[in-house]
This record gives sequence, structure tokens and C-alpha cells, in this order.
Amino acid sequence: MEQSYWLEPEPNGYDDLLVHECAHCLANARYGKGIPRWLDEGLAMYFAGQIGSTEAIGMPPQEKDIACIGYEDPMLYRYSSLLMDALTSVRSIGGILALADDAENFSAHGPLGDKTLRESITAFKEK
Repeated sequence: MEQSYWLEPEPNGYDDLLVHECAHCLANARYGKGIPRWLDEGLAMYFAGQIGSTEAIGMPPQEKDIACIGYEDPMLYRYSSLLMDALTSVRSIGGILALADDAENFSAHGPLGDKTLRESITAFKEK
């Protein structure tokens, strides 16, 4: 889902928008500014019911540094959706939140780090 989504009228009201933005507030209050953008967006999309099909989204290019995806990248929401879909297929949302509680898990070798996620998602796609 790209940023233009938020500029279009909501056919069912603004409930998902409110949940999405509230999830950002809660994630930033709990995890601080150190939370990776993909996880911040992924959690917001998850709780708002906006996670799409990984088949429709496709894989991020292997050379893409997932940890450095910025808001200026129109693929941020697609990658965030893909990552959360992949993560929730192997862990509960509670398990993901527990991993996020420890900021060291965001390092390259931590379970939410770029290298680990890239390997996990590649394995997930090959299932």
C-alpha cells in the first residue's frame, strides 16, 4: 500500500486510518525512535488489517537494504506488509512484539535484523 492510499476517500470510514495511526503512537511510545521504519509501518498495517498478500506484493530486491528503507521510498508500505506477513506466518504477534522489546534484536544479526529477515523471507518464499 503506497502513501497515496491515505489521500483517497475511505469507503468504510476512517476506522483503519485511526487504528493505523494509533498503532504508530503506541509503537513509538513503547519502542522509541529506534524502531525500524518497516516494523513501525508493518505493525500499524497489521493492527489496522492492511496486510496484503505476499504473492501480490513480491519480494524486495536482494540488494535493497531493508533496514534503511525511508519514507521517501514508495515501496516502504509494500515491504512492510511483506515482512509482517512473513513474520506472522512463523511467529505470533505477541512473539514479534516481545522481540521488539529488545532493541538489540534490530541489529544485523538479531532476529529482526536485516540479514536475518532477508534469510527468513527467502526461506519463507521457497516454501
